[in-house]
Order: sequence, then C-alpha cells, then structure tokens
Amino acid sequence: HAPALAPVKFSTAPPGQYLFSSMCTIAAGNAVEQALIAENRHELIVTAIALKRYRLKRGQYPEKLRELMPEFLSDAPVDWMDGNELRYERLSSETFRLWSVGTDGSDNGCDPVSTGSVTEMVPVHGRDWVWPQVSSPAAIEAFIKKREAEMKKAKKP
Repeated sequence: HAPALAPVKFSTAPPGQYLFSSMCTIAAGNAVEQALIAENRHELIVTAIALKRYRLKRGQYPEKLRELMPEFLSDAPVDWMDGNELRYERLSSETFRLWSVGTDGSDNGCDPVSTGSVTEMVPVHGRDWVWPQVSSPAAIEAFIKKREAEMKKAKKP
C-alpha cells in the first residue's frame, strides 16, 4: 500500500523574490535550445557534405538518405527538432532539398520563410530550416520575372 502524496504547495512569495532562480531557469532553457540548434546545424552540414560526396562518386544524388549509409554516413541523419530523420527530397540527379522542421516541430514542406520579419533570412528563424544551395541561372531568371510581375501588379491602383 503506497503512502499518500502530500499536496503541492505553491509559493506565496512576492514576484521578484526568486528573481535569480527564475533567471537561471530561463538561461538553462535557452542553453538547451541553443545546443539543439547547434546539433541540428551540424547534422544538416554533415548530411549535405555526404550528399555532395555521393554525387561526386555516383554522378547523381541518392533517392533516399539511407543510401548514404554506411559509406558516407554512419547513421541516419537526425532532425534534433522532432527526433525523426532530416527531410530530404531528390529533385533531379543534380539537385535536392534537405531540411529540418525547425523549432515549431512541424514540417511545413520545406518552407524557409521566416515567421517574423519578411526581410530576415536567418535559417533558424524560418518555418523549416532549409539547406541552402546555389540557384541555377534559370531559377534566378524565373525569380526575377516573378518579382517584376509582382511589383507591376502592386503599382496598379
């Protein structure tokens, strides 16, 4: 027969009395988040390097990340934000998409747009953290044409 647990008592101390301990708790939480972000960046970098090495050796990117093991990666790359594998999509033999779900823990389909300022393009502030790649000349041209069309449309009354 287990003993009854004592009821939890909440402090009636005025706010600020335990200011130092609350600051330590916030700092510890921030440190854990920063460590997870650092591990996730590391995982993205190592995986992107493995993908490039695979392509150099085989002439194309793999269909699945599992094809990188064990020659290029010893284990499946982990997305530290949700504990699953990093997300990967082979777009062609020459291009791929690699991303993490980011701090919200939701896969937004490789959406790098920031949830804050539109001008802020820091990867860890996007909905998903997308590995950057150099854009092709055709992709750059399409982007410029799209922006020009948006600007013309915005100027019309």
